[in-house]
Amino acid sequence: MNNFRFHTPTEVVFGKGVEMHTGALAAKHGTRALVVYGKGSVVKSGLLALDATANDTLRLSRIRPLNAKDVEAIYRLAMTFPQKGC
Repeated sequence: MNNFRFHTPTEVVFGKGVEMHTGALAAKHGTRALVVYGKGSVVKSGLLALDATANDTLRLSRIRPLNAKDVEAIYRLAMTFPQKGC
């Protein structure tokens, strides 16, 4: 794997109904998104469908927390961002 630096400032929004603002919150950071999630409850719940502002979304599903192979897959995908204009 190539060496790289990855800076990820975090904003946590919590409360009743805040999921309805997912698209607006994400839009502050651009029009492309990498969504990393587990078994798919985020899809079943409709949360990903609420983000109508994203023009280009890369989805990486079935990720298991703290699994080395899954973390490696996330890093490999992140390394493709410069070629995709992210």
